[in-house]
Amino acid sequence: MPIDLSDRLTPLPSATEVQDRVLAGRRDPFQPLVGSTTSNGFILKGVLVVGGQQRALVQTSDGSGALCVGPGGRCPGQVEADQLLPPSWSLLSIDVQRGCITLTQGGKSQPPICML
Repeated sequence: MPIDLSDRLTPLPSATEVQDRVLAGRRDPFQPLVGSTTSNGFILKGVLVVGGQQRALVQTSDGSGALCVGPGGRCPGQVEADQLLPPSWSLLSIDVQRGCITLTQGGKSQPPICML
């Protein structure tokens, strides 16, 4: 004889009820990605870790690409012609958790640039 547990169990919501309660994706998928822009037109688009190495995705008046910690922000394998930062600039640090980078100009640390 089967046991009736219907008075002690809560029914699960249907798949449609669950999907209707969860927002998916961005509100406007055609909206540009948010970045942080400095007064000189430098835009931080994102930060990530590739093969254990931190990188910052940036856009400047000279183009866009990845920066790594070090002189000129050059990443391994990048040639000097692909350098996105001016010669006196370096990338001091990348904070992936906070979404921030710190640049130096002429050896002087600048305020952090963070994602919005």
